[in-house]
Amino acid sequence: MLLRIALAVAILAGIGATVLNLVKVKPEVTRIIGEREDFKNKYQTTQAALGKTQKELTQTKASLDQTKKQLDTTKTERDTAVADADKQRKEVARLKDQVEKATSDKVEAQRDLAAWKALGFSVDQIKMVITDLRQAQKDLGALTNQVGDLGHELAEVKNRLLKYENPNYVVHEPNVAARVVAVDPKFDFVVLDVGQDKGMLRDGDMLVSRAGKLVAKVRIRTVDRNTCVANVLPGWKFSELMEGDAAVPEMPKL
Repeated sequence: MLLRIALAVAILAGIGATVLNLVKVKPEVTRIIGEREDFKNKYQTTQAALGKTQKELTQTKASLDQTKKQLDTTKTERDTAVADADKQRKEVARLKDQVEKATSDKVEAQRDLAAWKALGFSVDQIKMVITDLRQAQKDLGALTNQVGDLGHELAEVKNRLLKYENPNYVVHEPNVAARVVAVDPKFDFVVLDVGQDKGMLRDGDMLVSRAGKLVAKVRIRTVDRNTCVANVLPGWKFSELMEGDAAVPEMPKL
């Protein structure tokens, strides 16, 4: 009986201690629950604010992208406008130069016209004078060529006369450097690129060489205005002649 009573007392004491502990813990539990609810509310508020901020950020980014595109377009249009302006500026400068030149030419033409008028000649008279001058220049050129031909003929006549008087007389060619421009191996003659214009004479001897070596000796037989024909002398052909070979007088005039 006493054991049951003691056991009952112990159980009651335990229950009492438990109730006492629950009474003491309840405020703390209540506080923790309140803090949790407060944290939950703050978290939800923060999440809502974050979502709003992200939405605003997306809108701002889109606006910035659009603004960047507009700026790029504006920059391209500005560059095009600057290039067009520079092109127009250069064109204006070019036209200005043309106008200034035309004005200068006009002034010069007016001066020339005034000078011509001061001479007392008409335009037709001036044209006739110019035509006569051009014809006179042509006639002078022809006369000059005739004088040159006569001088060349006189020199050749003198050479023939000297050779007639002295069979050993040597014709002295002018001190010129010639080139072989044509070769006839069948009849052993060559064409040189010098003639009457350089004072070449018939019966003068020329030494033909290549790379510093003597190829042949030739004697001039005919002379034209710009070329002459020379025959290879017997016994003086050491190798075949070729176009481009050099030729110099054997005994040039001093």
